[in-house]
Amino acid sequence: MVKSQGRGGLTRLYEIEGGTHFEGLYGQFPNLMRPMLPCFQDAFGALEEWTTDGVRPPASQLVLRKESTDLVNACTL
Repeated sequence: MVKSQGRGGLTRLYEIEGGTHFEGLYGQFPNLMRPMLPCFQDAFGALEEWTTDGVRPPASQLVLRKESTDLVNACTL
């Protein structure tokens, strides 16, 4: 609907690999899941920079679950 109105450039969708609404289970399944809060914070920060400073956020993408990343404290869009 947004694209059909010519406003597709105003949206972003970040799919988080291994992301779930059940962050409390991360401790039991750390090889399968990842906490979402760091990704929410990164996405919100990007939105804030876009609306206040005009810095365009990264394009919509699948954010891969990299084992080298501190999944509890970091997310890179």
